[in-house]
Amino acid sequence: MIIHPIHFCEKPLFLLTFPHIPRPASLRQANQRARLAIEAGRGGSASASRRARRVAQNKMTAYVYILKSEKVAKTYVGSTSDLDRRVYEHNSGLSTFTKRYMPWKLVYSEECENIALAREREHYFKSTAGRRFLRKNNIIPR
Repeated sequence: MIIHPIHFCEKPLFLLTFPHIPRPASLRQANQRARLAIEAGRGGSASASRRARRVAQNKMTAYVYILKSEKVAKTYVGSTSDLDRRVYEHNSGLSTFTKRYMPWKLVYSEECENIALAREREHYFKSTAGRRFLRKNNIIPR
């Protein structure tokens, strides 16, 4: 285990890396990920931050989306709280599965009350009944 200090706020934060896990491409990306983790409440400790995060997730809107590859006959179903950011990540190659079939086009999205409902809807779209619904309504091709 290797400890790397990260200085972007008053007190230093330490990024732990392990030799078998690839490091971020740059220290700037590591800083950005650590900052986002702190802002999302993951930098704190114990169950209070988990509870606060769960309550916040239940209040925020979320989206279920379907992407279609422009090169290959592949579709991808996912859910997120920030649709624009997530589609950008897929088209930038930041997602393991989707970087093989770039570029992606957003063909369908639904807004849900919270992330839990969005994940339930995502699970439905990945089922046989959900795929049948998408084909019947010409959202994805056969």
